[in-house]
Amino acid sequence: MVSVSRVATAAIEPRVLAIFREELELEVDAETPLIDAGILDSVGFVRLLAELERVFGVQVELAELELDDFHCISKIARLVESLREVVE
Repeated sequence: MVSVSRVATAAIEPRVLAIFREELELEVDAETPLIDAGILDSVGFVRLLAELERVFGVQVELAELELDDFHCISKIARLVESLREVVE
């Protein structure tokens, strides 16, 4: 049996990928190491945070920011899901 959280996270991943492709103009897949590979720079990171807020209605507090949460698309999707659970 698949948990509701995993299903919700799986539904978020394509939307996060779309942000990368359409807004940040970066071609990546769900497991591409975004920061370690230098794909996501500081300007892109700020743009990503703004897009996550716009698209998903979530805000990442700087005091709680963990770079590991932005390692790849799948981790970003899990972060968004956890932030959405807090908002709801």
